[in-house]
Amino acid sequence: MKDASLMDLENRLNDVINGTYTIHKTDTTETIGRTESYTTKHPNLGKGLIDEYLIFPGITLFYQYFLGNVIDFHHDSLHSSLEINHCHQGRIGMHMNKNQKVFLGEGDMALQPMDCCADAEITLPLGFYEGIMITIDLERLIHNPPSFFPSEFNAGTILQVKFCEEGKPFALPANHRIEHIFCELYQVPTEFKIPYMKLKVLELILFLCLLEPKDEQSLSPYQSDQVEIIKQIHNKLICNLNQRYTIEELSSEYLINATTLKTTFKNIYGLPIATYMKKYRIDAAATMLRESDASIAVIASSIGYESQGKFTKAFKEQVGISPSDYRRQSHVL
Repeated sequence: MKDASLMDLENRLNDVINGTYTIHKTDTTETIGRTESYTTKHPNLGKGLIDEYLIFPGITLFYQYFLGNVIDFHHDSLHSSLEINHCHQGRIGMHMNKNQKVFLGEGDMALQPMDCCADAEITLPLGFYEGIMITIDLERLIHNPPSFFPSEFNAGTILQVKFCEEGKPFALPANHRIEHIFCELYQVPTEFKIPYMKLKVLELILFLCLLEPKDEQSLSPYQSDQVEIIKQIHNKLICNLNQRYTIEELSSEYLINATTLKTTFKNIYGLPIATYMKKYRIDAAATMLRESDASIAVIASSIGYESQGKFTKAFKEQVGISPSDYRRQSHVL
């Protein structure tokens, strides 16, 4: 059974053609906002919808909705611009310059100068993502700050010194301060959306100006070789659901420390290996129950359960009903 968040995302993207990204642009700095819509096709890379809002001169907010495994978006290398990403649902991996990869789960936030991620490969480990991206042209913020800021408060310079001089990403795990800034943006009524975006962008800038990166518990960036090994392990696990592998066996086969394997897997895919694979197996079983006439015993064996009884118990724990009831209900629907 699909998560409600994934079903909502699929419904939102129902009219977007596979291999296509649809972008709606709105300029909120004009008296009358104007909206443009166009598509760019990237075959075999899933699909996406982006709502783009120019909030202040040089400051743009993007609502991003994606289905697929890879996002193929690139931008100019801009050292004086800051990119901020907040993950609302799903997971996102940003494969940046200097062989660094940062993964965000629900509630996490990352920021980096835009020359750090100009040619970044963006992956979606769970196959879907919803979040907000904000880009800030710091030179424009320095010379043309919103009237909200007092003249002696140079937010652009502060952000440039804190987050751009080292040229590397900085990521924070979900916490109540980040949630306070972003939560309303995902649920605010349409008629209040633009005022809320302006208010929250100003609040975010103030929050980042006060933030001391050295005092924060940040998310660890991973090197490309570690991530590639974990992706190979993940592929082995999901392609052989009828097999059970221990951490020690995987660690030995792929020449990776067992602790590193467990930690990195969780940071990429959001769950410990055992929890992730149990959910993956039950999701696969649900698909087979809906789409095939295979017996419950055969399905149980094909996803690595040694007995139908153990499979039924695990299925009911995750889905809430027995496999036979699930099949019956799905056929009725």
